[in-house]
Amino acid sequence: MGYNTDTVSIPEEMEILLFSLGAVRIGVDTAQIGGLISPGEASERQVALARMDDRIGCVGGETGCPAPMVLLIKGEEMSRGLLIDRPEDIVTVKTNAIHPMPVFIQACSRTKAIWGAAIVGDEMVLLMDLYKLDATRREDRAGNSEVWHKEDRNGASH
Repeated sequence: MGYNTDTVSIPEEMEILLFSLGAVRIGVDTAQIGGLISPGEASERQVALARMDDRIGCVGGETGCPAPMVLLIKGEEMSRGLLIDRPEDIVTVKTNAIHPMPVFIQACSRTKAIWGAAIVGDEMVLLMDLYKLDATRREDRAGNSEVWHKEDRNGASH
């Protein structure tokens, strides 16, 4: 199902924040990001955190974060964040260069938040919707396991 371009304005391009999860490149629309803070600051603000490798399945198992940062989800008073390894770059992606999510990724993903892919340079970048990721968190909270944690300054879950 496509957009009715008579009623919906589709931007020609998006600014994407890039980071890696293991060997997989992830991109997030900068319009959904409320900020980047340290894990210590997130702990002081009592921001509920999710680890990216807890939220996204099928990308190589435990990855760890040698240089962790907390990506705040815009809205909800920025009380939720994702623990990611350092952000790498912000790039502009043309909307018409975005492809639907590959079937093999869709089949093994724990979340519907990965919605597409784009080629940046010579690499494939999976595009993630932070709001869908947050909605998946609510579903997990209602019926499955809790994946959002309070973390201490060193990134350890409690």
